[in-house]
Amino acid sequence: MNSGSEGGVLQIEGENGRDSGKQTTMTFLPCTKEVIGRAEELSGKPVRIVEDPSLAMISRHRLARRQMPTHILWYRNVSGLSPDYSICFECGFIIRTYLNPSDQRFGLAPSHDASKEIRSLLRRFPEASKVWDLIRDTVLMHLYSVPIGLRVDEWLSGNYPQLRSDQVACAQIQLRNNLLAMSPEDRRWLPEKLFKWNTAINAAFAVYWAESLDDSSIVRPFQSLGFVPQGEALIRTFRRVGNAPTEDCRLVDAWAAELGLSEWYQWVSLNSRHW
Repeated sequence: MNSGSEGGVLQIEGENGRDSGKQTTMTFLPCTKEVIGRAEELSGKPVRIVEDPSLAMISRHRLARRQMPTHILWYRNVSGLSPDYSICFECGFIIRTYLNPSDQRFGLAPSHDASKEIRSLLRRFPEASKVWDLIRDTVLMHLYSVPIGLRVDEWLSGNYPQLRSDQVACAQIQLRNNLLAMSPEDRRWLPEKLFKWNTAINAAFAVYWAESLDDSSIVRPFQSLGFVPQGEALIRTFRRVGNAPTEDCRLVDAWAAELGLSEWYQWVSLNSRHW
């Protein structure tokens, strides 16, 4: 919903089950209203917030487009945590996009080469091949959301310290979930090339948080599989590329080049009729 709510109360929609479409209210931090307001002000479009208990991840968003006049932000309640951080985190992507000049606002779209290669990679994996397009899109989402998400996290850390404890808690949840993707059970249904791409990006995420929290144990699971050097290289690139929103496409391109994913996507202007 639009963040023009009075005081510290925000209208939230339910999704799935008997609460689908039902509006409830929640108390939130002043900084959350500020961040939502900033996203709406820059984009000129309202932010619709939806609680979705079935969400696999903690939160996600979809930018407004020609046939969808609002940004949609989904989040899942996590026991012991307020949704303030998740809401601000997702709004951070919107803000970074719209801080750019109109002709420099882009979204990531899969290329023909990506569709062709993913089908080839999954040929020997009948179950996974049924959802080849979902797996392709997940790879690209990971390529974009991890480096740009770290930019958003640095911005939140520097400007909204009141979110820090939940920020760290959410990072720890993500780190634990990333380890599950390295299990032998998960590796059985995933081609080695996809496993390496995914694990290298997860290793970069681990390297970043190991440095941020001064906890070298975070990268230990990746050391045994030999992914720490690649994770460190991706973070060096993250540090080398400028942190202005205008540099976000260049950052993703640099990671893609290091991972061998440059041919998997194209940048589509948010002003394009194809967006």
